Amino acid sequence: MKKILLAALAAASVMGMMCSCNTDTTQDSAVPQSSIEISQTSSESSQENVSSEPSAENTDGEKKIDEIFTNGKFTGFAAVVKNGETLYGKNFNKDGISDEFDSKTLFRIGSDTKQFTAAAIMLLQQDGKLSVNDTLEKYFPDCKNGKNITLHNLLSMHSGLTDYSDYFAKLNLTQNADENKAAILKFILAEDLIDEPGGVFTYNNSNYFLLAQIIENVSGMTYEEYLTENIFKPLGMDSTRIYKSYSDTETIAQPLYPQGADNFFNIPHATTGAGDIMSNADDLAKWLKVFEGGSILTDESIEVMSTSYSTENDMYEYGYGWFISKDGIYHGGNLSEFSSFLFTSPDKKYSIIILSNENSGTLADFGTAIRYELF
Repeated sequence: MKKILLAALAAASVMGMMCSCNTDTTQDSAVPQSSIEISQTSSESSQENVSSEPSAENTDGEKKIDEIFTNGKFTGFAAVVKNGETLYGKNFNKDGISDEFDSKTLFRIGSDTKQFTAAAIMLLQQDGKLSVNDTLEKYFPDCKNGKNITLHNLLSMHSGLTDYSDYFAKLNLTQNADENKAAILKFILAEDLIDEPGGVFTYNNSNYFLLAQIIENVSGMTYEEYLTENIFKPLGMDSTRIYKSYSDTETIAQPLYPQGADNFFNIPHATTGAGDIMSNADDLAKWLKVFEGGSILTDESIEVMSTSYSTENDMYEYGYGWFISKDGIYHGGNLSEFSSFLFTSPDKKYSIIILSNENSGTLADFGTAIRYELF
């Protein structure tokens, strides 16, 4: 089986499927708390905020990373964290280093939501409330192909389902969240398969929308309540929340190119489970620390999420909510107004967080360049 050394560059388009659906055609428990607080530098701050005693080598690396972002006209916030310490943390606008953003600025993270949805499923499995080997028929008896599709198929992008986000106009979504949820669910469950379950990898937002509904069915909580009580609060991710409507925009980074409330990604419930979380660099550093072990997920769950379930015919290595590379796990997200890229290497204990208020296809490229520069 092929192994992709670094699929981030090639996968940039896939990670943009939400999430790259091109809808612009219409266009606690006593859990160890991470003490990570990402320090950031701006035009008025010093390099001491990046590293307390930066070596000449680190300073050179920092300058090179600055160039990566300034030359790429990046807008947003980027950070590199290793062993709980910030190696790099800066904010940019199109003119270069800026004080417009910081590590607490909220951005929508698009398809990086999927790793949280997958983790919620693993938590429910840890509690004995479901199994990834369950079929859709168990949760949706009226599903047209429910007896042949497992939760594992959904999580690993091998369900064969039709992607609802490719049919924006057909769904007739409104600003009513409950109506949208019902319309999307009805569409997914009734559509013909585009491939056999367990067949070829197909990046598909329907998979994670259904997983969010299963989380609700099994837990008796809303998707937002479950993630908040079982992931966000235990990890101290106090700013992370579910995006609900375009009215949320005053609490997050302002989009560089606003699309309006009627844009697919801004419609209530349109991206549940697949692209509806907004977070910041401080919180995401705490989240990525989970994959080093000793936190809310068992080692077994982490291994299951971080294992590639690709087949011989697949172009990408994908686990549960993560793409898999030789030295870590990564994912990205693209909405009409935001984009994100997360990478973590549990073995080397470092993570890269890149958040933008622009729909950009270059964040994976930036992340790759940083990895080669620093590690």
